Amino acid sequence: MKAMREVYDFLAAFRPRKDKYRTKDTSGNVRTIKSYLPDDEIDDHMARTGYQTISFFAGAGERSYLGIDIDDHDEGGWIRGSPTPKLVEKYNEVVRRIGKAPSANFASSRGVHAFWFFRPRLPNRLLKKVIGEKIEKGKLAEVLPTASCALAIPRPDEYLDSELKRQTFPGYVTLVRYPVAELFGKEIMPEALRAKEKKGKGAAGLGKGSKVAKTLPSAEPPRKGTNPEKNIEAAEAFWGVQLRDHHSNDVYVPLVVAYKVNGLTTAQAFDRIIALIDRTPSYTSGNLRIGLMTRIEGSYDKLGASKSIMGSEHAALRKDAYAMAFIDHVVDEVGLKAKGKTRGRQSLEEFLLNILSWKISLDRLMKDTEKLAEYDYKHPKSERFMKEGYYPLPYTLLHGWNAHYNKNLALLKKFGVLVESPYNYTTTGGRCKYYGLNFTECRLVHWDGSLRAIAS
Repeated sequence: MKAMREVYDFLAAFRPRKDKYRTKDTSGNVRTIKSYLPDDEIDDHMARTGYQTISFFAGAGERSYLGIDIDDHDEGGWIRGSPTPKLVEKYNEVVRRIGKAPSANFASSRGVHAFWFFRPRLPNRLLKKVIGEKIEKGKLAEVLPTASCALAIPRPDEYLDSELKRQTFPGYVTLVRYPVAELFGKEIMPEALRAKEKKGKGAAGLGKGSKVAKTLPSAEPPRKGTNPEKNIEAAEAFWGVQLRDHHSNDVYVPLVVAYKVNGLTTAQAFDRIIALIDRTPSYTSGNLRIGLMTRIEGSYDKLGASKSIMGSEHAALRKDAYAMAFIDHVVDEVGLKAKGKTRGRQSLEEFLLNILSWKISLDRLMKDTEKLAEYDYKHPKSERFMKEGYYPLPYTLLHGWNAHYNKNLALLKKFGVLVESPYNYTTTGGRCKYYGLNFTECRLVHWDGSLRAIAS
């Protein structure tokens, strides 16, 4: 074992996936292997005693480094051990855009792998958003590794200084670790991200100053309601006929908002817009197709969590016998089934549907490692609280459902559907109130020919 110390330090610094890696043999054959990556194979790679080059994938959720692959595809990157002028130019431009010198550089076959280490760890999704466009614009370089794209494991003998000259590798423990705010700016800190989310939305819900919000026409049909499918069809009928060359943005914006607030995924929104383009012969430009999925994902991120019903979940719940029986049981128990209390009953039913939909949305989030890491970064300890069975119910969400939400909240707490967590909310720490949601404290029975829920 010739480089095992470096192996351990590499694993500690990068925390790569150990259940998946990529190899490239001397003949150039590349294989992606989905099995455990042994330390001794990494050691062979670093010491050049093996027959293959090993590349690693980024670990799930979060990381403490930024890796950038800088290549000179035209001239090969290196001439007799010295960097080509084009490689030097691209490297210097990357450093200029980042604003800080790399913690470490390593030579690659056609360029440089530059790394910046930082503290604390950042979610992979957030890092990609902050750096991806800045670095990848104009195909300057590529942010690597990712969960799907591997990068060669750095070899100690390929270490380079800031002038891209080979030097003795000092070891990972000696490398500079930048504070996150110093490297990426204060806008990447959790409190800044939360403040940005709280800012008032523009007409399209994409920010008052955004180009998208400014292009949204003032006259438009309702975008949300109790029937998501009909809402979407109405929006497409209204806006689809207006799709024409040079004015596609006027149609894209209201449609993507309608898709978002009515519960469509980004993939579903993409499919519907492509279908709309295909059935609109008057639209001959292909501009709307270019980068459409990336654009939709960006729009969805800017829209944030919908304060309205979670469309698809809401529609599905109305067809769920257990959910509706439970809601009917709660409404009956709190005394809102009596004649003359129609408005109160409808208000509570809608409120319960929204909470159930919100829970489904958060349960789905808990299964997505990448999105969960980003959510937990913005809202510290939220992952821990949700694993304990407590769900966040922020004021902005509750108020968006019902301006007089306190009355329904009090009823559900009194009935025991909502149980306050022992964790107090704090404005400085970005923590809202968390509640245990007792939606399983009853059982279904058949009563007088219908399905009913009764207390367990």
